[in-house]
Amino acid sequence: MNFLKYSFWCILFLFAANVVQAQEDLESEEVEIIRDFDARLIETEKINVHPTLPNLDTTTTRQRYDVPSRNLSIEYPPPRIRPLAIRGNRLPPSYKGYLKAGGGIPNSIYGEGRYNTFVNKNFNLGLRGDYHYGDNGRSIENQKFANLDLGAEGTYYTKRGPAVKASLGYINDVFHYYGYNADSVTLALNRPEDPDNYKQTYSIFDAGVKVFNGTRTTGDFNYSAGIDFYGMGDRDITNETGFDLKIMGEKWIQGLHSLSVGLETDFTNYSTTSDSTQKLNNFYLTPAFTYHGQSFRVKAGANIVSSDDQFSFFPDAEIAANVVPSVVSIFVGASGGLNKNSFRNLAEYNPYIVSRLRIGNTKYWKYYGGAQGNVRGIGYRAEAGYKVTEDLAVFNWDRTNVDRFTVDYLDFNIFNIKVSAEATIDDFKVSGALGQSIFNPVDHDERPWHLPSFEANASVQYSMQLRKELLQVKAELFMENGVPYRDEEGLAQNLNGLFDISMGAEYFFSKNFGAFLQVNNIANNRRQRWYRYPTFGLNALGGINLRF
Repeated sequence: MNFLKYSFWCILFLFAANVVQAQEDLESEEVEIIRDFDARLIETEKINVHPTLPNLDTTTTRQRYDVPSRNLSIEYPPPRIRPLAIRGNRLPPSYKGYLKAGGGIPNSIYGEGRYNTFVNKNFNLGLRGDYHYGDNGRSIENQKFANLDLGAEGTYYTKRGPAVKASLGYINDVFHYYGYNADSVTLALNRPEDPDNYKQTYSIFDAGVKVFNGTRTTGDFNYSAGIDFYGMGDRDITNETGFDLKIMGEKWIQGLHSLSVGLETDFTNYSTTSDSTQKLNNFYLTPAFTYHGQSFRVKAGANIVSSDDQFSFFPDAEIAANVVPSVVSIFVGASGGLNKNSFRNLAEYNPYIVSRLRIGNTKYWKYYGGAQGNVRGIGYRAEAGYKVTEDLAVFNWDRTNVDRFTVDYLDFNIFNIKVSAEATIDDFKVSGALGQSIFNPVDHDERPWHLPSFEANASVQYSMQLRKELLQVKAELFMENGVPYRDEEGLAQNLNGLFDISMGAEYFFSKNFGAFLQVNNIANNRRQRWYRYPTFGLNALGGINLRF
């Protein structure tokens, strides 16, 4: 370290000695200053420069960015959805029951009652009762009837989901034979000694029980199993019993599509005092699958039936599509099955049938298509169909017994058209429907005896608030063609048609008490629905209404 310091100082000393020696070697000179230097620039012409921007580059260059896909896991709390408070229309008050009672002309008594309540939160009970009696004996001897219908129904909902429903019912219908009044000759030959005792009485007892899922199940599976039983007897000691077991399961897929299977066993035993027992037992298996698309629905199924050890297969399919949502939708389909013609079903349609008859099935295949929808508040449906029937039940006047009808079974191919519409305009509710059927006989020259081919009805209902209570006025029109029949000589004839205009009104003077009035057949049409049995002419019912 000392050596470096010594070397540095020696070098510095030698350099300083050389500089002093160089200055001593300069020659001495004199410098004369003439004037101070004044540097100036001559005037020049100013050049104005106007800068301009370069032209823009308007060419478009396509850029490509490669962004690798990546799944991001973001956790956030579920939103709290709160419904907006919208004030709805005020609902009318509800009541547990009501009672209508009154009478009218000609010589009639009428009563109707309903009561429905929840005994507790799990048990619902409903009661019903109807009675109607009419006697037009002053115009046509023995033209009178009496109908009684009583029933009770209860449903119990268990806490675990299954529910049980049970029902009981009793019907007693009395119809008097007054067909002997058709003309003076028949009246003289066939007038009974005691017309009041010349009648038919049908007594029917019903009972049923059903188990089903009262709430939605975890797997969206609906089920039900029920048994219905009835026993029926008439004045001529004819007895019929029916036992019907139904089991159904339905599975919903994704909340839209359904897969269902139904099984039914329908047993009927019919007997009279002099005939052997007739049995009519039908078995049904009905699988079906329904697919719901965004604007269409497709159902594919079958109705497999066994009766008298014979199997029959019928279609159960339909395709529906929305052409204009909520305005026009079209549909086509095919169905079929068996309609049981039991003594009960036949007597409900024609109460003047003979007691000794043959019960049987009507086999049918139906193919149909149409459109339905709503246009400016008018709901409508139009349908055209073609129906092939085997053993269709028709009714012939029995010339050996002028007061009753026999039942025959014939084959017909039927083409039909049905149109219906309804609308609500302010305080008016208007509805109407009509249907036309064309019967083509198959391998015979018979006609559809006592079966109508044209039906039409229309109604207008007006509602208005009067003194805080609701007044309802309704007018109805019913039309039906004259049905074909065979006269005393066996010739085909047509009865007169139906043209029935009815009007009615109902008003409550308070929330619990009111009155009603119904006037039927204002045109006094004496149409014969069944040969030799004209209907009641002008008739009216009126009375009081109670609700509680």
